[in-house]
Amino acid sequence: MKDTFFKSTIILLIGGFITKILGMIIKIIMTRTVGIDGISMYMIVFPTFSLFMTISQLGFPTALSKLIPEQTHNNKKMVSSLIATSLFLNILLIMIIICISPIISKFLNNEELIYPILSIAIVLPFDSISNILRGYFLENKK
Repeated sequence: MKDTFFKSTIILLIGGFITKILGMIIKIIMTRTVGIDGISMYMIVFPTFSLFMTISQLGFPTALSKLIPEQTHNNKKMVSSLIATSLFLNILLIMIIICISPIISKFLNNEELIYPILSIAIVLPFDSISNILRGYFLENKK
């Protein structure tokens, strides 16, 4: 028992270290590629991106990972209905983002941020569906 715990801890430590090193390399390359202006736009838009990402998921992956182990529902039907619901809500959210992106860019004191804010709308459906599927397959695997 102690031997497997120790090995698992070492594997997690090494994996975490490699992840941090790769993240640092990616940030260095991104900073050199987009420059100071690109990084400042990224840092200004990132909290907005995080907010819309949270709204787009609505806790569906967490609910799915709780409901699948209970085996009281048809899991595939539940996943397909969650995906359909998520797509519908994401389409509504995309329309809202398109309408309020000029307002958000004025609020952030930078008119150039309209296009980065609009690019958030493109990412939302892909991220929410991938998180729903990830929650399904991770819990279904156990």
